Amino acid sequence: GELFLQQDTDLGLAKGYVLINLISGVENTPKNALLNLLFVQSKFEELSEWSYPISQARYQLVTNSSNGDEMMISASGYTHHLASVIKDLIKDEKHQRQLSKLTIDEKRFADLKDKLKRD
Repeated sequence: GELFLQQDTDLGLAKGYVLINLISGVENTPKNALLNLLFVQSKFEELSEWSYPISQARYQLVTNSSNGDEMMISASGYTHHLASVIKDLIKDEKHQRQLSKLTIDEKRFADLKDKLKRD
């Protein structure tokens, strides 16, 4: 991962940027690349509702996949709560959610799958 720190000019608070690159260890085949991309897009959908309040507090969360065996997550915002945001992103006990498990509505999953086919 990478960590950057910058002083916010508006409020005088420290801002940070964290990049986490998760590598699954599965073979990077075209099928696995598609499955990984579908997982990452579905995970982003699942996290959208969770991440809305933190986005209002000037935090940003991004998920991405560039290879069939990787998932990249970046988070940025004020450093005094950034570690808590990352911790809750990975495993949120309060909402019974964790990064390694996917919980998404079947219809929304089918829509994402259809969009991926079209793309």
